[in-house]
Amino acid sequence: MSTLAPLKPTDLTLRPAGTTAAGAAPTGPTPVRAQPLPAVSPHEADAFTAASAQRVRTPLTITVKRGDTLGQLASHFHVSVGALAKANHIKNANVIFPGQRLTIPGHFVSQGPARPVRSHPAGTHPTKKHPAPPKVHLYTVKRGDTLGSIAAHFHTSVSAIAKRNHVRNTNLIFPGQKLVIGGTAGKRKPGPVHHRPVHGGRGHHASTNRAAIYYAQPNGWTCGPSSLTMAEAAWGVASRGRGTMERLSRAMHVSPDTGVPGNASLVAAQARRDGLHAEFSSASTAAAVRAALLEGKTCVVNGSLSSGGHFIYVGGLDRHGRFQIFDPARPWIHTWSSGELTAFMQHNPGQHPTGFASVWK
Repeated sequence: MSTLAPLKPTDLTLRPAGTTAAGAAPTGPTPVRAQPLPAVSPHEADAFTAASAQRVRTPLTITVKRGDTLGQLASHFHVSVGALAKANHIKNANVIFPGQRLTIPGHFVSQGPARPVRSHPAGTHPTKKHPAPPKVHLYTVKRGDTLGSIAAHFHTSVSAIAKRNHVRNTNLIFPGQKLVIGGTAGKRKPGPVHHRPVHGGRGHHASTNRAAIYYAQPNGWTCGPSSLTMAEAAWGVASRGRGTMERLSRAMHVSPDTGVPGNASLVAAQARRDGLHAEFSSASTAAAVRAALLEGKTCVVNGSLSSGGHFIYVGGLDRHGRFQIFDPARPWIHTWSSGELTAFMQHNPGQHPTGFASVWK
């Protein structure tokens, strides 16, 4: 049996952990030094901050024009009157003014870049930008316009405009009619019927509250002064009642033999004497009456019953675009379509003068 020689102190050498004798391969993993991240300059940081702010879409704002109501604007943009009033801090939804700026909730006109322009590391791709929402325009139809010419101007299609505005007959639009161009069509939300006033100049408005302004003619020949009585009550320049009607009858020389001895120009002249603005039109179509209403006016219209000529008061348009009718001889009639109003104005031609008086304050 062999024996081990005793170890000498010089045979042992102490070394730090992880090291080896000279020339020997190291044992264990080699430490890796961490690489510092690239620094972001203050300019790049500002660019990212600005880009974040630009990602917020800009709400659509419009300017109120004469004749606009919250109801009409809400209907065009497919939002509720309540949402429109809340977005603009409007306490009285019946009062808006020409020149007033309104924000349309849920509609936007532009979108900023999704992120600032900067280089990307190799092998990576920039985040895709979301497309900006389509721009929305509120266009007022002018004389001579067609849906085709409007569609060509805005680089869209006739069917898109018709669908967006619920236009059934693409060959029939009216001067003063407002069309929403662009955006996405939505379903109209039915809401309660409100007495929405017709707005004239400088914040004046005419009431369309039937209970407050309707007056029934007391006999068969005072339809003219009775209709003007309702107009003056709506605009707040006279009280509704027999006293006003009789005063107007005397001023316009109304008699059982002739009724109003002439056309609606006599009604317009009397309205001016009573402090209203008024003008006469010889037109006998619902389109002409609608255009006057959209300008913030109301109308005393000459037409005919089977028994003879007849005047009625047209106080505005309801939320469906139908004419609000105040007939002094037929209180059960509340609204008419365009066809019904035109038929009344053109019934029995030659039996009565044509035309209407538009009044405003």
